[in-house]
Amino acid sequence: LYMFAQKDAAIAGVLSLTFGDTAAAVVGSRGRTVLRLNPRKTLEGSSAMLVVSFVSIYLISFKLLPSAFTAIAATLTEALPTPLDDNFVIPIVAAVVFTLCATLIG
Repeated sequence: LYMFAQKDAAIAGVLSLTFGDTAAAVVGSRGRTVLRLNPRKTLEGSSAMLVVSFVSIYLISFKLLPSAFTAIAATLTEALPTPLDDNFVIPIVAAVVFTLCATLIG
């Protein structure tokens, strides 16, 4: 991932997976509100991923909108029922979204 992305984008991808997905797993295991989109995920877990991903990316990049859009994209990626392992997909999606947002928005 680092070879194909800007440094900040690669870090955003790794942070989303490392901290965001972990928060989703820990909080989501105690959650009670199941997502209609994916019955294996909870609203509480997805909310934790969104907040933790945003905060961790923002604290490294200090870019508000790219951090927010990246956290949203990573959270949606984690919540979607896909045949691919989210541990592989989340960092890639996050890096791509961060790169696009940082380029287009600043």
